[in-house]
Amino acid sequence: MTIDDLKRLWLATMFLYMASGFTFPIFPLYMAYRGLSPFEVGMAASVATLVSIMPVAVIGRVSDVVNREKLQGALGVTLAALILAYIHANSFSHFLVLHPAYVTIVYAYMTLSGAIAMDYIVTRRGTSFGRFRTSGAIGWIFGTLLGGWTVDNLGFTYVFMLSSAFFIISASLFGLGGLKGKTKRKNREKSIAYHMKAFRKVLFNKAAYTLYASVFIAWLTTPAYYTFLPLYMTKEL
Repeated sequence: MTIDDLKRLWLATMFLYMASGFTFPIFPLYMAYRGLSPFEVGMAASVATLVSIMPVAVIGRVSDVVNREKLQGALGVTLAALILAYIHANSFSHFLVLHPAYVTIVYAYMTLSGAIAMDYIVTRRGTSFGRFRTSGAIGWIFGTLLGGWTVDNLGFTYVFMLSSAFFIISASLFGLGGLKGKTKRKNREKSIAYHMKAFRKVLFNKAAYTLYASVFIAWLTTPAYYTFLPLYMTKEL
């Protein structure tokens, strides 16, 4: 991985998580502001998590076939447009459609950022990837802090506008790699049969069942934590 590529991907991922951090903690507050009940807020979050499972896997499959960084750039631009749609969402039905669409794409965007980094990292992969992931932590810290400040001082509309701008910056940085016209990952068999065989090996690997169970429990509990903690903090404390 060259220094220039490292800097570009590090910044792209930082802006990705900054854009996400601007909005994720305030989603339940915004939904409540728009008149949704706690049950409706929870339903929107639950449906979003459920719906996102299969499409994220499909997008990952697509990224193994096409230029991954070009796909990442397209996803970032899509997110920049989707996040602005929240400004006009004002009913439960709106959020029930919009929120799953956004969550599905943003989860895929986050996942592919790591895949792109691993396409470039060839030595000391654990250490190098750990350094790369500090970008997400820094972006999230500043995104959540500035997002909360923006709500208090400028209003919800500006949160979504700024998040959209950061997604555009992130998408542009990822897309620069795609403009080179070639992917950095190793050549792989592109047949569906090859990928299905690899998928079965992962899915039915008994040694990984404990990991799968842990991930399932985390995905089951984390959305509830992120969804209702902001409501509790603002209404009860």
